[in-house]
Amino acid sequence: MKITLLLDLSRHCIETELRRRHNRALSDCFRPGQDKVAAGAIVELTRQALTRFDFAHLRSRHAALAGGAASRVTLVGDQGEPVIQIDDHPIPATNRNTNQTTEQPMNRPTEQSSTNRPTKTRIPRTNL
Repeated sequence: MKITLLLDLSRHCIETELRRRHNRALSDCFRPGQDKVAAGAIVELTRQALTRFDFAHLRSRHAALAGGAASRVTLVGDQGEPVIQIDDHPIPATNRNTNQTTEQPMNRPTEQSSTNRPTKTRIPRTNL
């Protein structure tokens, strides 16, 4: 079942909105008269997004996800990874656990330290 959630980011960031939607859907699961199948699907989709995405990285890369922007932001799920879309364009989402994007990884040269100073070694304190 394909689910598309329109996210209201006019007053807060994407992480806050997903937490709110998750909590609302979770309470709908226990409310009489609510569509428990749809609420359960929203709970699962938002849970996946909250546990997989690196929100600090997403907010720093995409201003619309930080809140206060007029962009149309949606979360789409269709029996797989959740996908964030800004104005109907999917964006690469950074995985929270691996800090890698869900797109093909780019071959980047490794960065060297800009200073040649030796690193400091910490010596643990001992009680004398």
